[in-house]
Amino acid sequence: YMASGEHAHTGGMLRDVTVVFIDIRDYSSVSEKLGPMPLVNHLNAFLEEVCSSIAARQGTIDKFIGDSVMAFWNAPETVEGHEGEACAAMLDCIDRVARASTDWTTQGLPLWQPCIGIHTGEVIVGNIGSSARLNYTIIGDAVNLASRLEGLNKQYGTSILVSEPARLEAGDDFLTRPVDLVAVKGKTEPILVHELIGRRADCSPDQVDLAVMTTLAHDAYRARRFSDARDAYAAILARWIHDGVSQRMMERADELSRVPPPANWSGVHRTPLK
Repeated sequence: YMASGEHAHTGGMLRDVTVVFIDIRDYSSVSEKLGPMPLVNHLNAFLEEVCSSIAARQGTIDKFIGDSVMAFWNAPETVEGHEGEACAAMLDCIDRVARASTDWTTQGLPLWQPCIGIHTGEVIVGNIGSSARLNYTIIGDAVNLASRLEGLNKQYGTSILVSEPARLEAGDDFLTRPVDLVAVKGKTEPILVHELIGRRADCSPDQVDLAVMTTLAHDAYRARRFSDARDAYAAILARWIHDGVSQRMMERADELSRVPPPANWSGVHRTPLK
């Protein structure tokens, strides 16, 4: 931004960006086991891994919010294929944190498990604030939705959730599976949410099987074939016993098979949680 030679002033412009929120799962319960200084040092070690992953993939780190990180791609500099860059960065982030966890375990430190939300959309990007203090940031509905996706990980037991627009733009280089059609808190329009599994070229046959089986189960659920969906999700749980997505969706499909929804059922799950 400084290299552009522009004078800092309030204002902004519309731009398509990919927004990412990263949070630590169960941060409060884990952090209370550490004293203040060990906690700060351990948190900084986690943020070092996260920020390195973002910077290596041309991302802009916007801000730190406690244990959370907000970042975006395609501003201030143009990033071609920013949706894919963001997805690759977050997969790198998971890998880097997992490798660092070996050292943390040796030191007797608790493990940090990232929860990540990724969404692509139009925002206002620029300097927001007053004449006394400005913040180069982004504002818009896409920011709020990315934050909500990060929070949804807790409900489905996932690590990286990506919106349908971001998934489509990122392309076939990434393996994903459908999770749910969700209307997050504060939104009336639903969005199809996917789990980002990995780079397709790096995924194992088991991961590909998981994606295919989940897609078939999800299709049955959306088609109101609830008994088929329940059985399909149960088959996934028989192989991946701790799969949170299948557990939640199987329970919902089972309930709907016993008490069918009205004819105008849309398949949208409205979550009251942020």
